[in-house]
Amino acid sequence: MNKSVVVYSYSGELINEITQPNSPMYGKNDFTPTKIAADYKGNIYVSCLVLTEGLAVFNERGEFLGFTGANKPNISLKMILQRIFFSEKQKEQLLKIRAPSPTNVFVDTNGLVYTVTQGLKNGGVKKFNIIGENIFPEITTNPNLSDLCVDEDGNVYALSSQGTIDIISSDGNLVFSFGGQSYIEERLGLTRNSQGIALDDKGNLYVLDKETSRITVFSITNFGRTVLSALSLYNSGKYKASKGFWEDILKMNEQFLLAYRTLGNIYFKEQNYSEAFEYFKISQDNYEILFDKKSLNFVVQTKNQRWYSYAFEEDDQLNEKWYAYSKSSVAIECVNKDLTSYQLSLKRNGKVDRVTIKNDYILATVSFPTAQISFDLVINFENSDLKVKVPYESIKEKGEFKLISIELYPFLGATKGLQNGYYVVPEGSGILVNLSKNTKSTQPYVGRIYGPDIGLSSLSLHQNLNPGERLILPMYSIIKENSFVNVVAEEGDLYTYLKIYRAGITTNYNWITFKFVFREPYKRVINKKGDSVNWYQEKMNKFSPAVFYKFSDTQDLASFNDVAKEFKRYLVNSGLGKNFS
Repeated sequence: MNKSVVVYSYSGELINEITQPNSPMYGKNDFTPTKIAADYKGNIYVSCLVLTEGLAVFNERGEFLGFTGANKPNISLKMILQRIFFSEKQKEQLLKIRAPSPTNVFVDTNGLVYTVTQGLKNGGVKKFNIIGENIFPEITTNPNLSDLCVDEDGNVYALSSQGTIDIISSDGNLVFSFGGQSYIEERLGLTRNSQGIALDDKGNLYVLDKETSRITVFSITNFGRTVLSALSLYNSGKYKASKGFWEDILKMNEQFLLAYRTLGNIYFKEQNYSEAFEYFKISQDNYEILFDKKSLNFVVQTKNQRWYSYAFEEDDQLNEKWYAYSKSSVAIECVNKDLTSYQLSLKRNGKVDRVTIKNDYILATVSFPTAQISFDLVINFENSDLKVKVPYESIKEKGEFKLISIELYPFLGATKGLQNGYYVVPEGSGILVNLSKNTKSTQPYVGRIYGPDIGLSSLSLHQNLNPGERLILPMYSIIKENSFVNVVAEEGDLYTYLKIYRAGITTNYNWITFKFVFREPYKRVINKKGDSVNWYQEKMNKFSPAVFYKFSDTQDLASFNDVAKEFKRYLVNSGLGKNFS
C-alpha cells in the first residue's frame, strides 16, 4: 500500500516526496494516502485511510500544517444519553466513537475545500470555509460517493460508485440527480463502478468507470444550462436579473419545483409576501411563513399543521392585560426604583420602532416607552427552522426601570381548552403533558433549566411551584396530531426558566414558554433577626437570549420518538453533540 505523496514538476522531474509526518500533532495516525488536491497557494490536502481527524494538510514544502475537513461521528440518541448519565468509569468502558474518513477531496479556484464521504446518506457532501467549518446543510445523497468536482460558480458534481451524479448548488441545495448503474448489459449513460469525475470549461462531464476502463461523457442540455445560469445570478445577489431565467425555466418545465421555490424567495425579498406564498404553495414546500411587521408575529404553515406565534383562538373571558399578553411577540418584566414589578407586553405597552428585512434575517427594534427599555430582535428564517435572538449589546435602560426578564413568543402553539396534543418536557427521564385531559393542578409549572441555582436556593423568589425532577435540557416540544415543533434555548440557558400553563389556570389556554432572567430576585436579609425584603440583582446577567424553533411533520401521529430523533439530529448538526463524542 502506498505510504507517500510524490510531487513532480510539469516536465516530470521529482520535486518532493511527502511521507508520514513526524509531528506530535499528527500523533500515531497511519499515513495511507488515497486522494489528494492542491490549492493555488501550493497547500496539499491528503485524504488517508482511517484518518478520522479529516484531511492532512501540508504546505508547498511538504511540511505538515494540521488537519481540516473532519466528519462528525455518528452519534445515536442512546449514546448521547449514556454520555450524560454514565459515570466516568462507565464511559471508559464504552466503545470509542470514531468519525468516518473523507473518501475524496476537491479544492476550487477560491481555495475552498470540498469532500465526499462514503457511508453517509446525509451530509456525505461537505463544503468548508477558510476556518474549516462545513457550510453545507445535511444533503441527502447516494451513500456510495466516490468523487466530486466543482465548477466556476461553485456548483458541486458529486459522483457515486453506482454511477449517479448529484448536482448541488453553491448554497447546498440539490438541483439535479441523474445517471445510474448497469448491472448486466452495457447501456449508454450507465456505468459499472464509477470512481472519477471531471468537468471542462464547456460544462461537459467526464466519468471514469473503473471496471470497464471507459470514460463516459455527459453534455449539458439547454434546460440544464438555463438552470445553472439562473442559479449563478441568484446566488451572486442579482435576484431581479435571475427572475426572467426562472420564468423561462417554468415555461420549459412547469414541474421544476426549484423554480417555484426560488421565485417565492425573490418575491419575499421584494416584500411581495402574497405572491411569495403562492409560489411556496405551488412548489409544495413543507412550509410557508407569513410575517407581520407591525406586531412581529408570524404564522408557519407546514404540510400538516398551521402554527401561530400568538393565541389565534379568541377568548372573550380574557381581561385587557391577558389579551394583550396572548397576542404579543415579546413580553418583559421590569421594576422601578421602589422595586415594584411590572409585567409589560408589546401589544399593550410597547411598540415596534423599526423593521429591516435583509436577505436571510429580519432585524427589528422594540421599545417600551413607559419603562424606557428597548432592545433588538433578530429573526432568522431558514426552511422549517426559525431562530429568534435578542443581542445583549442592544438592550438599553434609559430611565429608572430595570429589566428583569424577557419572554419571546410566549403563546406560540397555544391551544384553547381540551385538544389533542402533548407537551414533551425534559424533566428527569422525560414527561408527556396530555393536553386532551383536564389537569388537577391549580398552579402553573415554573422550573429552572438544570435545576435551582445553589447560591440562591434558600433565598430565590423563583422556586419551582411544583418541584419535581431536574430539567436536564434547555428544550421542550409541542405535539399537534401529525406535526410538532422542537424549541431550544440556544443561548442564555443558564438563566432560563420553563413555564407551563394548562387551560383552567388563569386562562382557558394551554401554553408553554421560556423566561430569560437578567436579574434574579432574592430575599435580602436586613438585620440580625433575619428579617428580609425582596430584592434584585444590581447588574444584569450578561447573555443574549436565543430560541431555536424546528417545525416538523410526520406521516402518522407524532410521538415522543419523533421528537427525540429530531432533537438528536439538532444536537449533532449544531455541534452541541460534540461533547459526547
